[in-house]
Amino acid sequence: MFSDNNRFYHSLDTLFWSLFGEINKESIEIASDIPNIKHHLHMTEYVGYGMYTVYLVVAVVVLLNALIAMMSTTYGKIEVCSLKSDESVVV
Repeated sequence: MFSDNNRFYHSLDTLFWSLFGEINKESIEIASDIPNIKHHLHMTEYVGYGMYTVYLVVAVVVLLNALIAMMSTTYGKIEVCSLKSDESVVV
């Protein structure tokens, strides 16, 4: 159905777009052309869901950390400019 490179690209594409909420359940489920094999792959599917959940949680934490760091840097710059303008008024 898919070549190995195409599967890898599809996985990266799915992970990227899932950060923006663009995901459907069919892209995570195991698709098999072999009949009666899906019921043997329950553990694999559960591990996949678990890894996907961990990925999304870590991604949100990293993005929030980046947002806090940018806001802190901006606040620091504004504070320095404010102190410089206060010094010119006092003198």
